[in-house]
Amino acid sequence: MKKVITELTYIDIDELLYDVINVKGKLFKKFFGCSNNSFYNTYIFRGQPSINYKLIPCALREDKMGDVCELSGYISPVHGIQTELQQIECEEGILKKFYHRCDENGLKIPLVPRWRYHNLQSETVPIEDNNWIPNDLFEVAGLAQHYGLPTRLLDWSFNFFVALYFALNGAKIEDEYCSVWAYNYDNFREYYNNQSYKLVVVIPEYSQNPNLKAQRGVFTLWQKYHHYFMSEHCEELKNKPVDRRSLDELFESKIRKDDTFNYSTMFYKINIPIKYSQDIYKVLSSMGYNAASLFPGYGGVTKLMKEDASYIHSYITE
Repeated sequence: MKKVITELTYIDIDELLYDVINVKGKLFKKFFGCSNNSFYNTYIFRGQPSINYKLIPCALREDKMGDVCELSGYISPVHGIQTELQQIECEEGILKKFYHRCDENGLKIPLVPRWRYHNLQSETVPIEDNNWIPNDLFEVAGLAQHYGLPTRLLDWSFNFFVALYFALNGAKIEDEYCSVWAYNYDNFREYYNNQSYKLVVVIPEYSQNPNLKAQRGVFTLWQKYHHYFMSEHCEELKNKPVDRRSLDELFESKIRKDDTFNYSTMFYKINIPIKYSQDIYKVLSSMGYNAASLFPGYGGVTKLMKEDASYIHSYITE
């Protein structure tokens, strides 16, 4: 089976910064391109506070199943989610509740006509679109994801240093390494044209979300085509177990035998020693990547003060 990950473990932080920042650095040359007099990203980035964490969206994590059940109200956490149909029903139920609660409280939300003009208790499976998540729910799912509800979207950023900031957040010294994942979305977008599944890159509407704008946020979705959504095929989804594999595992199981692609560069997993978190924090802060810039507003300033106190132990003494 073809491997889709190139894993790099850095011991020297200066070497990491050189590779990412310097125009001659090996990662800089891979991560950024230039065309039509413009620079652009060839990769998107995701920070994870532990080297052991997998690329599994919150809604599909085993340890979050209880939350998904409770938030949807469709299935008791005691019984849990067993099938793809149950999983989809719960996910859609959460998005529907989020949509209607936001609307009831006067918050701006994207227009979803079939939810706007139909009763909340209507069909849970979207029969208009054979994909899950369907295209008309991307913006709603992105908002729900950003504000802490479980969806099957994964958070990424167009900015490597934003991802590095989030990799350090929540990192524990006993894990030794945190990781920044990089996905080669530019080179592989053509690969999905004729596939019954695809990794969709969802770019949210930044004008409606200052945090996502500041973070250069973007989402990925492993979107499957389900002809089963049509009522006569729902029995198959009722008997199909939930697929909880990580994104790289899904890729490895689906990739065709095609030697014209170098699949090893689909993902980079860049491992960074957590023991250097204080030094990296100072570098990121000096570059303008801190809580106040990534979470615009009073809350971001408060978060910045707490992080400064945590990372910088320099006290005035008499």
